[in-house]
Amino acid sequence: MKPLHKWIGIIISIIVIWMSLSGIFLNHPEIIEDYSVGQYFIPEHYNLRDWNRSTLIGSLVLENDTYFYGRQGIFITKDEGDTFSEISLSGYPKASRLKRTNHLSAYANASDTVLLASTNGGLYRKNLHLNKWSKIELPTSNPVLKSISRSDGIYIFTNSEAFRFLPKTNQILPVDLKRNSISKTMPMVDFFFQLHDGKAWGMPGKLFFDFAGIILIFLSVSGLYIWLKPKSLRRKKGKQSTKILKWNYKNHLKYGFYFSFPILIIAATGIFMRPPLIILLTGEIPLKYFPGIVSENKWEHKIRNVFWDSTRDIFVIDAKDGYFTGNINTGFNQSMPPISIFPMGATVFEEEKGKYIIGSFLGLFECDIETGRVKDLVFQASANIENPFMPGKNMVTGMAKLPDGSRIIATYDTGVINSDKYKMPEFIAENYRMPLWNYMFELHNGRLFKSMIGGYYILLVPLSGILLLIVSITGLIRYFTRKNRKIAKKEK
Repeated sequence: MKPLHKWIGIIISIIVIWMSLSGIFLNHPEIIEDYSVGQYFIPEHYNLRDWNRSTLIGSLVLENDTYFYGRQGIFITKDEGDTFSEISLSGYPKASRLKRTNHLSAYANASDTVLLASTNGGLYRKNLHLNKWSKIELPTSNPVLKSISRSDGIYIFTNSEAFRFLPKTNQILPVDLKRNSISKTMPMVDFFFQLHDGKAWGMPGKLFFDFAGIILIFLSVSGLYIWLKPKSLRRKKGKQSTKILKWNYKNHLKYGFYFSFPILIIAATGIFMRPPLIILLTGEIPLKYFPGIVSENKWEHKIRNVFWDSTRDIFVIDAKDGYFTGNINTGFNQSMPPISIFPMGATVFEEEKGKYIIGSFLGLFECDIETGRVKDLVFQASANIENPFMPGKNMVTGMAKLPDGSRIIATYDTGVINSDKYKMPEFIAENYRMPLWNYMFELHNGRLFKSMIGGYYILLVPLSGILLLIVSITGLIRYFTRKNRKIAKKEK
């Protein structure tokens, strides 16, 4: 067991350190949301070009002006895409992560047209002919996903709740998104993710798992010291060096044992956090087996996208735990979506003349609800999804509707795939800074190293989890073996 524990521990020690450190930051986005990373530290494959990487999520056409919005903010063109200028400046969130604009809409007041922006940093509005944005205070700090205008007000959706905004009085009223049936299961993916970061047990659980991450860093550093330092001690047998070595050895064993349970959970669940093994987490698990706290809000951190079907008088919600339809009066029922949605959620989600336009990393599709026919809008053919749990050929991240009625389709890696018009301006790429949270996420899932090791980066997370599991188990075996020897020695 000793050679196995030693050499695997040495091999993965650096990986464990960066995984633990990035995991702690990911657990507390509010701490790092104001910080971003400059282009010097960002690998080349993250460069922005032609509206890729969610730079274009959607568009809004007002008279002769077209607004493109997405991860980098809001940009306006008055000359059919020849030039763009940014309007998400004065009064708008400055931090890269908070500036992400998930939706842009407009409504008319007594004197002007007002733009309404749904961002990760909250809800903002701006009179069309003024430069400054102002924040509309909501009783939540959750990211705002969409604003939907109806005759009785503007419905504001976050990732956890909904509100009704009355522009004339500036009132914000809570909306009850009641479910007609309470699910007794939860998605296996959600189950594993909540165990992995300790979120299953609320803030105390997250803090405990954060501390387990700190212990993992200590175990990695102390383990390297224990295995590499003795060579120098053979030449230098100072009391201080020996004392430090003994201290590291003692505490390496002690804290490795005390925190073995959360470390085993982190390792075992981490194996399935990314492709290819995440494909195994396709089922549901009964809530009675969930060891954590189940929130009273059944939508908490689950809403991913929503639209209003005016033809059928219903809201359609894409959530982590299902596809729901209904309205405020009758409640919401879970049903099957007209086309499969990739596990990360719908990136395009709207209704056009009674038909649903649904886009995700599986592609972009037009769904005729009456006939059940589904058309692939990229290939202009009948839809054909081979595996709904693996990304398709076109990982759609956004769609822009233009003044002439045509569409621009943007994908994650390539950017716009069906048009040479409305080119992304160079200043967006030149001013790009990656939010620190996103940088830590890319580091945590290994994608940051794609330019170094190519497609093999996909194996970093599952292999690291397996090796950490082996090191943890062999460490426990060594701990108990050493303890039993001590007991036997005392008995003698």
